[in-house]
Amino acid sequence: SRQDLEYALGKVYHDLGDFEKAMGHYDQANRLAYEGSPIARKFDPVEWAAYTDFLIKFFTKQRIGSLVNEGLATGTPLFIVGMIRSGTTLTEQILSRHPQIRDGGEKTFWPDHRSKILDPQTGTFDVAAAQRLGAEFLGILQSSGANAQYVTEKNPSNVMLSALLHCVYPNAKFVHIKRYPVDNLLSIWMTPIQTGLPFVHNRENLVLAFRDYLRLVDHLVAVLPENRFQTFTYEDITSDPVPTIESMLSFLDLESDQNCFSPENNPRTVRTPSFYQVRQPINTGSQAKWKLYQPWLGPFAELLE
Repeated sequence: SRQDLEYALGKVYHDLGDFEKAMGHYDQANRLAYEGSPIARKFDPVEWAAYTDFLIKFFTKQRIGSLVNEGLATGTPLFIVGMIRSGTTLTEQILSRHPQIRDGGEKTFWPDHRSKILDPQTGTFDVAAAQRLGAEFLGILQSSGANAQYVTEKNPSNVMLSALLHCVYPNAKFVHIKRYPVDNLLSIWMTPIQTGLPFVHNRENLVLAFRDYLRLVDHLVAVLPENRFQTFTYEDITSDPVPTIESMLSFLDLESDQNCFSPENNPRTVRTPSFYQVRQPINTGSQAKWKLYQPWLGPFAELLE
């Protein structure tokens, strides 16, 4: 209860324009969340960085080129990926307004099953498991997206598994949403998050995890086909929505649809922390928020570069 109250007071003082007090309450909320989370207290930055290194080293262009030959031919899954609080929910709201795209929501299927396919200890990729799990997940998607060309999967943390998922579904598309780093970290810091991610309630851990995410994305851009993995920025979506959304639809080989420009009218249920924001018309209200908090950024300021 105290943790929830601290988040609420942070929002109150933000709205009042007292950003120092707001940050103080957000700091207290995250301190309580960190102390109450065994997962967060056990976060190992060395182990996290080592796993990122493994993904970069394992998924070379050559290995991906070999593994995709064993993948499933379907192009139904549409993965919307990125760091949490980067704009992935807004993107799903936009895209699922198109008549050829159904929303599949946010599932933990692939984070829960990735170890059955890829073993970092032995450096092996189980093709049979990938095919079996790929077919199982496809059945889940198709049950909610009959007659649609695409069904979304919007778990942001799938960005870490994008190379693996490309090998499972060589024809699937990945819409990667990238947000200005310090705004992204502040949004995480100011939001009650219950994702199970171990780095979210500690500033130093957040900075490290974000740097590793950027390293991995640079690698994904280098090794995945451009017509399968493409990056769009939150800033472009909110500042210049029409051409940005049209570019997304072009990437998906879909005609433009006017419904996509008014995601606030999407009737689907939203269960992520963005449920209020996505009911508003597209706006720039969350851009450059870091400038209001510059004196109190702490380690986040490292990412101003």
